Parts: sequence; structure tokens; C-alpha cells
Amino acid sequence: MARRFNSRSGFHGFWSRLATSVSSGVAEMRRTWNEPTDNLNQEFENRSAIYDRLWEYYTNTMWLDLAAWGSYMAEHGLYRHIRPIYNPIFRLDAFYQSIYPGLLSTGSTRPTDGMPLAIPLARNTPDEIRAAIGNAWRWSNWQEQKNVYITRAVVTGNSFVRIADDLDGRKVYAESVWPGHVQDLELDSSGNVTSYVIQYDTYAPPSAKLPPASSSPSSHRQLVTFTEQVTQERIFQQLGDTVLRDEENPYGFVPAIWWRFNNVGSVYGLPAFFASMGKIDELNHLMSLVHDEVFKTVGSPILLRGVVNPAGFPVAKRGSTADFSYRHSDREEKGIIYAPNENAGIETLKTNVAEALQVADGLRKEIENDFPELTAYVALREMTQTTGPAVDALSADVKNRFAKAAASSDQQMVKLWQMVLAIAGMRVNRGDWGPRSELDRTRLSFQPFNLSSYEAEELDFAIEMRPLVYPSARRRYEDEEVFYRALSTARNAGIPADVFLRDMGWDDARIESTRRAIIDGLESSIQGASASAERRSAEAEAA
Repeated sequence: MARRFNSRSGFHGFWSRLATSVSSGVAEMRRTWNEPTDNLNQEFENRSAIYDRLWEYYTNTMWLDLAAWGSYMAEHGLYRHIRPIYNPIFRLDAFYQSIYPGLLSTGSTRPTDGMPLAIPLARNTPDEIRAAIGNAWRWSNWQEQKNVYITRAVVTGNSFVRIADDLDGRKVYAESVWPGHVQDLELDSSGNVTSYVIQYDTYAPPSAKLPPASSSPSSHRQLVTFTEQVTQERIFQQLGDTVLRDEENPYGFVPAIWWRFNNVGSVYGLPAFFASMGKIDELNHLMSLVHDEVFKTVGSPILLRGVVNPAGFPVAKRGSTADFSYRHSDREEKGIIYAPNENAGIETLKTNVAEALQVADGLRKEIENDFPELTAYVALREMTQTTGPAVDALSADVKNRFAKAAASSDQQMVKLWQMVLAIAGMRVNRGDWGPRSELDRTRLSFQPFNLSSYEAEELDFAIEMRPLVYPSARRRYEDEEVFYRALSTARNAGIPADVFLRDMGWDDARIESTRRAIIDGLESSIQGASASAERRSAEAEAA
């Protein structure tokens, strides 16, 4: 399959440096690109190794494996005993999990307990679309998988979701795939996936008839390679040597999405922290040195003026860290200089830990300036009164970052569930899941849809933007009071209610449902008043 790499991004230096200086058991780390400025688009082996290293930042295990990190540490001059003391990556991911917070529900009303809706569908979303999407979410376990989708994008810069068309199970669902399994990928100018190849090792199911060459002695299960290649024309799947599927693509589109957290004009995106990796490394480099110096100073005795060096002088240079039987030994030892003269005494260089910590604190603040997301919630917790204006002033820059990420993700989410509905609708209407009379309500919910409705854009729906900070119940009531007071003032000034509500962001469906509720309420009040009057009249006549 041909590769089309079109990036001319100025961020190629980050990608190429990381790709050439990490090792993940690959015999040789190669750099391959179409043009000198196109280093973002590494060959698959390099991309896979890069994703592994980035994931270690997330799990706080970077630098622990010398075989994987040795050349990277050497190239950047990092302390051989560097440890992940300060690592903001997990907190960055925790912040961006608020893109889809709380409960996954397709209802048009908000939970009364203040629990936010994870993916709030626009109020004018047709009921049949709501019902079908809700069923697809349950089949996909999307309450949990949405978090995986966000985390992989934040940490690696990319998140890949394929659509599984399970004919045997009579289900269509979304499945998040580790981006390191994506061997090849092509996108069109709108960011739609036009072809992909994924490949990874997995255990064959017990029912698979495969040769026993790779059977595991402990589990007697066979480790085989799964390959899937999908274009707009064809779908091919293979497990080991067994071809599972090889047919024309019945959909007319490639059922997958690719979300780039930082889109810099390349097929592949950049992680949330790509611009600050050097600062994070330097801070951990410094803090590891300081911690070890404190440990050696407190825990090690020092000699040594007036004593002849029994080992001779100078001391031979030590070998590679990987060759040590105990590679942490120099963290527990103090360097000794012998001065054989008649004036015995003890002297040692003393590290000014306070100054070192001051430098480290400055570097930490510099990192947090790069990521105001890290401190936004801390600042909110420290506020005695989180009023609306105070929150808005505090989080203006954070809101912009949140809205940018949420909007780009929402665009991919809409595409994903539109494709799921179209494919499931095709299966129901073609009878691929059996006679409709034998289908349950869940599967019949996809009956209104088909591939032509997808092509005709009849599956359009929108996702409402979520607030960065969900207000308390008291705050919501106060805001509603102010809102309706402003509405009353506008009406008194001669401004029609419809005009005011549209200016405030209400759509026609919400305006109409509110008008209908008011009319129904008035009719109910009139009917109640009439019934009460008739009852009093009857009681008076009886008296």
C-alpha cells in the first residue's frame, strides 16, 4: 500500500531526535522520510518504538530500562541514575478526561443530581438516533473505552478506533486500537481514513485450526499475528495463516477514525507534552542528582586529609552503567580525594540544596506555564468563592485548550457513530442478522438507517460543548434566575422571546419544546381551575 506523507511541519526535530535516540529491542533504529523536513512520518518500527517510550512517560516508568533508554540518555546528557520524580503526564491526561466526563447517556434531560453527561447530544437530535447510539455505546463498552480513546491521544498524539462488524454476534461496535499497531494509514483532506493496515500478535482462539509451531507450553495457546487491511474498495483480515475475510468493501467508506491530538499538518499527530519533554527530563535530571547528594551526605562518612590513598592515584574511570553488578552503587558513595600531608583533617564539598531546589522550582513553574491545565483545578480549590466571573478570569487560557481538543475530538466522534449506525442499519435491512421478526428491540433500533442515509447526510447530529467547570446546584439556580430576569427585561423592551433565546444560543427545537411546555402548563392550569369551579358550584347547589 502506498504511503502519502505530506507534512512540512516545523516540529520535525522533536520526532526525529526521539526516534533516533531510543531503542526498543529493534536491531537498528532507522529514519525514513520522503523529504528532509518530513521527519514526523517515521517508518512503522520507529513509530511503534516511539509510542512505547511515550507510554512510559504516562506510566512513570521512563529511563528504568537501560537497553531502551541508554542512547537517549547519553545523547541528552542525562544523569545515569535519573528517576521520574516529577512527571505531569498523568495529570495532563486526567485533565483532558474531562472532555467526556461523567455519565454516558443519550437522554435529552440532564441528571438531577448534577452529574454531567459525558457526550451530551444536541437537544434537536432525533429520538431514533438517540436510541440507536445508546445501543451502540453499550455494545462498545464506550463508558470505559472513551477514556482509553482520550488517554492514547494525549500520550501518543494519536488515537485510532475501528468499527467491528460482527455478523455472528449480530453487533456493530467501536474498538479502540493501540496506535502502535497501525502499520500504515492514509487520510483525505478532511481527515477521514481512506485506508489502513493494522497488525499485532495475539493468541488464537481455541477453536482456530492453526499449525502448532508457536504453541505456548504453559497455556497451549498459539501466538499468531492478526493483520487487517482496509481500503475503500476491499477488506482483508488474516489470523496466522488463516484468512478470515477477503471481500469487497460493502460500505463504500473505511470504517475507522484517527484523532490527532495536536494536528501539525502530518498524518500523525503529536502528544500533549511534546514541546516540554526536554524540560521534564532536565527537571528530573536535576532532582535525581539533588536527592542522591542528600542521601550520600546524610548516609556516608567522609575521610580525609593526611591519609595516603591505598588504591593509588588517580582512581581508574568506571565502566558503563549497564556493566555494574549493582548499578546504583555510586548513588550511595561519596567521592574521596586523598591529600597525604601532616595536617590531618576532614573536608568535603557541600552542595547548597536550597539553591538547587530553587532552580528546580523555577523549572517546575516553567513547565506549568506550558501547561496551565495542571494548576487550574488547584487554583479553583484554593478559592474561597468560585463565582462565575472568577472562574472565567482564572481559566480563560485553559478553556481555549479544552475547547480546541474537545471540538476536534467531537468531530471524529460524530463520524464514528454515524458509520456505526449506517453499517448496523444495512445489516438489519438486508436481513444479515436474520428475519426482523426474530430481532430484539435493540437491533431493530437501527432499522431507520442504512448506507444511503449516511451518504445523504441524514444521520447528522451534534454534540454540545461541555463546560470546563460544572457549576453547583446553587450556582445553576442563581444563573437561571439571572437568565430569566434578563428575558423578562428583553420582553418588556419589546424584544420577542424567540429572538432573545436564539441570541443566547437556544436552537429552534429547545425553543419549541419550552413553548409547548408553557402552553401545556397553561392548559393544565385552566383545566384545573375550571374543574375546581365546577366542584364548588356543585357543592353550593347541594347545600
